[in-house]
This record gives sequence, structure tokens and C-alpha cells, in this order.
Amino acid sequence: MTTAKTLLLALACTLPFYATALDSSADVKVTPILKTTTSWNGAPIMRARGGGVDDQAVNSSSVRALPRTGRRG
Repeated sequence: MTTAKTLLLALACTLPFYATALDSSADVKVTPILKTTTSWNGAPIMRARGGGVDDQAVNSSSVRALPRTGRRG
């Protein structure tokens, strides 16, 4: 491997690889559909501990991204 390729590979390995969250936008609509702590028969929802989730609830949402019309970018 040449020195230039080695340097390029070393530089590429130091770049941060991460995803960022979307900023608040009027183009994205979130509608809550369901939030419940009981099952169909009224029994409380029980989940195994250890996953970092202490909330014993089920949440469901609809996410709608509006099309970008007339804008580029």
C-alpha cells in the first residue's frame, strides 16, 4: 500500500460517523394513535426488566412527512 493510500485510510478512520436527529419542522406531523398500560382484558402490561425501559406502557404514533414542493436542497 502506498503512503498516500495509507494516509487516506488513516484519515477516513478518524472521521466521525454518526446520525443526527431532525430539527423541529412543520413538514413533519406526528399524531399519537394509542397509549395504554393495560391489555385487552384489563390486565397490566408486564415486560421483562433490564432493557432500560421502566415505562410499562405501549405507545403508537403516526409520522407523516410532507413532500417538499418548490424547494431544492
